[in-house]
Amino acid sequence: MNPSNPNTANAVEIDLLDLLNELLRKWLIILLCAAVGALIGVLYSTAFVTPEYESSTRLYVVAKSGTNSGISTSELQASSLLSNDYAELVKSREVMETVIAEMNLTQGSGTRLMTASELSSRLSVSVLTNTRVVKITIKDTDPYKACDIANAIRSVAAKQIKRVTDSEAVNVVDEANIPTAPSNRNINRSLLIGGLLGFLVACIVIIVLYLLNDAVTTEDDVHKYLGLSTLGQIPLTEGQESQKKKRSIFRKILKGGRR
Repeated sequence: MNPSNPNTANAVEIDLLDLLNELLRKWLIILLCAAVGALIGVLYSTAFVTPEYESSTRLYVVAKSGTNSGISTSELQASSLLSNDYAELVKSREVMETVIAEMNLTQGSGTRLMTASELSSRLSVSVLTNTRVVKITIKDTDPYKACDIANAIRSVAAKQIKRVTDSEAVNVVDEANIPTAPSNRNINRSLLIGGLLGFLVACIVIIVLYLLNDAVTTEDDVHKYLGLSTLGQIPLTEGQESQKKKRSIFRKILKGGRR
């Protein structure tokens, strides 16, 4: 493209305006596609996504100290350094296998016991900044089972932390809760994503059809693409006019007919 050619620059500008007008003319189709996309997003989220529930419990690690004067600054600094240690101890293979054996946790169809890695993949452990509070969160398709597993992991992990770190005590801050709603379902998010995808798909299809339509259908097209002037127009016959009126609105929109 030669930027010094004013005719070329004008042609690009006119094409962009025509493309925008084409999208505006198809606003109803775009709106319908966005609505259908939003509906599909909600249906997929509610009908095809297996609900997962999260249950959390928290425990507090009391470091062994020779005095009862409270927590010192050095102890707080040491506790922050031990954060990763606590998380790794909770997710250790010994803790996972003990919980699996105590609760007889099975995987899949229930024909085999769950492995330590499979249980660990459902587990997330975090330590609140500058504290010894360890938060244990478990995911499961059954909210009651998620609660029971979280409490079991907390109980076994408390013994493991106390034994390995030689802590004075590991106390329960919060018992695991029974979740009331799935954690992996967000209707508003599914609605928004589905609507945006439907909007984008409709716009892309309309743009592609517009670009592929190289038919010269109007007097303006002759002047625009061929640089020629028309000498006259041939009117449609009565049969052609009748046939034109019978075309569906949907076909007119997809064909991008220009008036």
